[in-house]
Amino acid sequence: MKSATLFSTLLTTAAFATTLLAAPPKIQGRTDKDSYRIGEEMTFTFTVVEDPANPDGTFVKWVRTGDDGQTTNSLVKVMPNTPLVVKTKADKPGFVRVWATLSHADGKTMNGQNTHFYASAGAEIEKMQSTPEPQDFDAFWASQKKKLAAVSREPVTREEIASKNPKVKLFKLSIPCAGPRPTTGYLIVPVGATPQSLPARLTFEGYGMGGKDAPQWYDDKSITFAVNAHGFELGKDEAYYQAFGDSLKVGKSGYAFDPEQNKNPETTYFNGMILRDLRALDYVKSLPEWNGKDLEVRGGSQGGFQSLVLAGLDHDITSCDAGVPWCCDWGGKAKLGRVGGWQPAYTPALDYYDPVNHAKRIPATCKVFISRAGLGDDCCPASGLAVAYNNLKCPKKIRFVQGSEHMHWGGIPAGTQVFTLEENFK
Repeated sequence: MKSATLFSTLLTTAAFATTLLAAPPKIQGRTDKDSYRIGEEMTFTFTVVEDPANPDGTFVKWVRTGDDGQTTNSLVKVMPNTPLVVKTKADKPGFVRVWATLSHADGKTMNGQNTHFYASAGAEIEKMQSTPEPQDFDAFWASQKKKLAAVSREPVTREEIASKNPKVKLFKLSIPCAGPRPTTGYLIVPVGATPQSLPARLTFEGYGMGGKDAPQWYDDKSITFAVNAHGFELGKDEAYYQAFGDSLKVGKSGYAFDPEQNKNPETTYFNGMILRDLRALDYVKSLPEWNGKDLEVRGGSQGGFQSLVLAGLDHDITSCDAGVPWCCDWGGKAKLGRVGGWQPAYTPALDYYDPVNHAKRIPATCKVFISRAGLGDDCCPASGLAVAYNNLKCPKKIRFVQGSEHMHWGGIPAGTQVFTLEENFK
């Protein structure tokens, strides 16, 4: 099936259910359809589920924005359990989002949890395309791989540390790498693994100093390398990691946000990050226990960004699970006016790292699951994730979750509107 027809395919168990969540928020929302055509009326419905403090009604402020650049808003009074209906249209392929917030009569937002609901709907998103990529994209990455290959992988520092699970061995790793720092992370290997017997996976963290502590989960059926993004030392105290993070800041901005660094694809912070990730892949493939055929990358947010980029750069990867991947479609925000997220300001140098460009290069031998695309996510908006999905030519699947914000990790509550697209995904 093609993308244009796949919008009629919903998750079997939870797609667009109208039942309330087990623990309903004060306000919740839904749309009447999973997708729309350009110019078709979209209906967003928001309900104040309970508001004992204001039995005579509550004010709701809603703001409509979208990839078409249109913005409207209103402040209306809503009675408990009485729907607020917002109708709108999109005049180009993309997403429309309506953010509804419980407010006072003067428009000021109410304090407390669950006082807002961010909903989105797509119009012909299968037609969304990325902006042109650099003409020397492949040549650039060939040069980066050559630079990495020129640095010996030896000596690898592999220190075994205490494991809470007797079925696995746990190691701290440091591997020489091109760039300012080595590749570091934690390696998990099942006890008694025989040569060429195990699948392997690499996992990546979200933005920040994640990965400094040994994993608390253990998989005794596969090799796992939990790679941190920075190549910092492992097992240090909090003062070390605080100082390390501070050393990467430029003014008040954290790592990767320096506009001067981002003028050149070789000086951007992402360069060292991806080179370290490629070295991690290289190391895992050298392990005698790896079966030589099953290789997975996975992560959320920044980890999803890394996973998609790596799947495009290393064709030995057979599975990619990217949740709310970061920094998709930089050019769409800068050049096409799409709703963008929280990310470094666009420069042409960042096109070399945009997951939507790497998505084109992921081979048919790798399946990609964008496991969550939050329709309430203003950090990694659904627009960029849809463009990444459209660019994939491999077995693929994406799951859109209504109202899901960036930090909504964990399971999807019962009754949540969910729909999925997929092609050749098994």
